Amino acid sequence: MTMTMAGARPSRGEGPLAALSLPLVVLVLLFAFGIGMSPTCYTAHAYHSGEGEESSAAMADISDDLEVEVKVGVLGLKPKGEQSVIGKKCDKVLYEQVALRIALDHIESENGTIIDLSSVIPARVRTDPKYVGDSTREVVANVTRWARSNIEACAMHEVLFDIETTSAVMFHAEDTVPNTVDMILGPRDAANHQCRLLREVASLGRLPMVTWGCTNVELGMAVGERANTTTISMLPENAENLEAHALLDFLHDHSWDQGHVAVVYAEGNTESTELVRRLNMIKSCGNQPHDVTVHAFGLPKESRDGPLNLNATTRVLNMIKEGDHNILVSALDFMDLPPVLYEAYQLGMVGKDNIWIYANDFTPGQLEVASKAPLGLLLEGMIEVDPSHSQRRLGELMHGSFSMGWTPGGASYTTSSNPWNRFKKMWSEQTPDQYPDLGLPEDFFKYAPLSANAAMVYDSAWIGLVSYLHRIINSDSLVHDHGHDDHHDEIVGTDEIHLHEDSVHVTGNSSNGPVSSHMHVCATSESIPGALSFDGVTG
Repeated sequence: MTMTMAGARPSRGEGPLAALSLPLVVLVLLFAFGIGMSPTCYTAHAYHSGEGEESSAAMADISDDLEVEVKVGVLGLKPKGEQSVIGKKCDKVLYEQVALRIALDHIESENGTIIDLSSVIPARVRTDPKYVGDSTREVVANVTRWARSNIEACAMHEVLFDIETTSAVMFHAEDTVPNTVDMILGPRDAANHQCRLLREVASLGRLPMVTWGCTNVELGMAVGERANTTTISMLPENAENLEAHALLDFLHDHSWDQGHVAVVYAEGNTESTELVRRLNMIKSCGNQPHDVTVHAFGLPKESRDGPLNLNATTRVLNMIKEGDHNILVSALDFMDLPPVLYEAYQLGMVGKDNIWIYANDFTPGQLEVASKAPLGLLLEGMIEVDPSHSQRRLGELMHGSFSMGWTPGGASYTTSSNPWNRFKKMWSEQTPDQYPDLGLPEDFFKYAPLSANAAMVYDSAWIGLVSYLHRIINSDSLVHDHGHDDHHDEIVGTDEIHLHEDSVHVTGNSSNGPVSSHMHVCATSESIPGALSFDGVTG
């Protein structure tokens, strides 16, 4: 992945852009260009045991038509309730939800259009996702419940089947531990202390976890050190600092690093306060000192999960104006932008010599809303709009601004082999009626996601469900418990992974007829490293 800035200041006069429609103007103004940083390829990080590759001896005991049903805990991608069309188009999480659904479908159908791992898919894989919302309380409560159930199940089966090896693969006739999952995907977005807590709980519960929302540092996994963890981070090294460095490098390149910068965010957003802290820690850009003074301006909310308090927002914007801070970095969610930008516009803080930089990148749906929906509609019931402004578009207030974010596409790939191109083509071939429960807008698939998050979700599913599962199925340690004398409590070999009863459902044929089984994962830090290298969408 490469961190890029997007945007350009347009000419104020007549020119080629003047003839374009507004939707296209917004898209053109937010085009991506490099900011002088070296391309960074990500690696899915784990800590290797140093032991050899797994043996395929166990495969002799597995039917050729094996079917595996995996229970997957998905953190932060729980579909929302009723939303307006505009709300859906502006919901960044929807793109990640759809990317996951596509990944699960591709894995089940062994579709190698984007990622071809057919040689390592040991069985037909079916998934049973358990979706969890994005609130800290809901995420922590569910992961803790799964971990507690998993600890009990692992201990019970090690005693019940007299397992003395460091790991085992166990097939059982029935699912007797319904309150846990095989692996966790997520969290998609979390603060430092939440990342570390979830990593520790997952490790204690011996649950594999693949996250695209927590860096190694945020997880408490220092690079180069052995960590007792079952968690994989999809983010590149030093990702927690890249946003701050990219922002200051951009300011430096435009000679805007000799004054004051105001960071505007919603109060209570820990990621935004962390961004401000990191910005203030960086003292130079490109080996040259800068003289940027960063000021944090939190906008109060009506309630913890409610909208912004608009009266208080106006007071804060006035403070920024009185301080003569004309470079503003917005760390606001898209749905908070319309009232803030309109108030700033009323105060003369938009356009002219004011520079707005958006630290949260945009989805195609958000750009479409910005270019088409009138302010009167976007701000209805929120703020009084001057009648002469009611038909103006949010995109007009964003005109000439900049956006910063992750871009997908695999920096190490050539143009011809880049799976991002295949991902975009595949995305455009989807239709909303394939996901009736999500109620997607008709033109949802018109443009592929601009940020890397959706691509990272797609890759996360493949790492967790294909690469990791491949290592599990190929483990040398196999325990059958189908209730048949010829299978009962049979242990073959030793290896690095514990697999006992619960959450993977296996169906196959044996000499005794169809065999319906369940498999249960008890992961350790040694069980993670075996299957984390493949060329995914994000590089």
